[in-house]
Amino acid sequence: MKRTLLAVLALAIIALPALAAGPNVPGSQPQVAPGQHSLTDVPMGGISILYAPSEADDAAFRSAIAAATGGTVDYFDASVGTPDAATLNSYDCVYTWTNFAYADNMLFGDNLADYNDGGGNVVLGAFTTYTSGNFLDGRIMDPGYSPVVGGTNWFISSSYAGDGTTSIYDGVTSFECTFRDILNLQGDGTQDGSYLDGEIAHAYNGAGDVVYSNGSGAVQLGCTGDWAQLVANSCMGVAAGGISLDDIFPAIAGQMNAWQISGATPNDTVTVLCRPQGGGTIVNVGTTTADANGDANVTRMVPGAASGRTLECVAQDNATGDRDTLVKAFS
Repeated sequence: MKRTLLAVLALAIIALPALAAGPNVPGSQPQVAPGQHSLTDVPMGGISILYAPSEADDAAFRSAIAAATGGTVDYFDASVGTPDAATLNSYDCVYTWTNFAYADNMLFGDNLADYNDGGGNVVLGAFTTYTSGNFLDGRIMDPGYSPVVGGTNWFISSSYAGDGTTSIYDGVTSFECTFRDILNLQGDGTQDGSYLDGEIAHAYNGAGDVVYSNGSGAVQLGCTGDWAQLVANSCMGVAAGGISLDDIFPAIAGQMNAWQISGATPNDTVTVLCRPQGGGTIVNVGTTTADANGDANVTRMVPGAASGRTLECVAQDNATGDRDTLVKAFS
């Protein structure tokens, strides 16, 4: 009888769920009202982003990101629930970082990989590789999705070294953060920019549609600088292929202009999007088909109100998802 009872107790202990680790950020206070998602029924205009950290909302940070994209930034508390496919697929981009334990870090990571497979962009932030505490798991952290692998964190501040080269850094002057994962590239990951202490600042996968942003502008982390712009740019994806937005001619407001493109997939479609530099409403300039050499022109009348303004434009190869960015001043 004793042996049977001991066996039952042992099985019961094995079946108990693991206790959640404490928060990654020292001194973090438990959420007063966890699970207060903030979702809109229909994202209005521009790029739609789902901000889904395992932490309380930061409405001011979301507003700053929305101002940079001209779109919508909703909130989902991933510490108490996991967004399903229908929720994720209603957004152009999902951005997450980790503090408290995710409701289900494996399921969330798998859902994000499925979402990315379907064409959604993913931005991974601070502590998502932090296997020393709370972290993101599932397929999204595998090579081919996440461009980096980690395990620990610096917990020491460092500032941007100013060496970023892709559209991630458009409109970005400076940033710093204390809570930065110690990272190594994996799979087809490419580093873009570094901190003064040599740590990776950003990295992206081969398709340019999963970006690791090493830090965050969320109030809970206390990092400073152009984090909202970094997230906005990262959610646009990174040019990782052969497409090139070569020029906008003649770059004169009040008349027809041509967006000149090369390196696209031959005989497939290309789409051009533009917004005022520094943030604003994103405009779909148009879609056209590249010729047999991969060259294309998208033409559109540019309103006279654009005179004296600078536009940030992105050309996307719809066959591969590759993108290229060009910033052009209009007279």
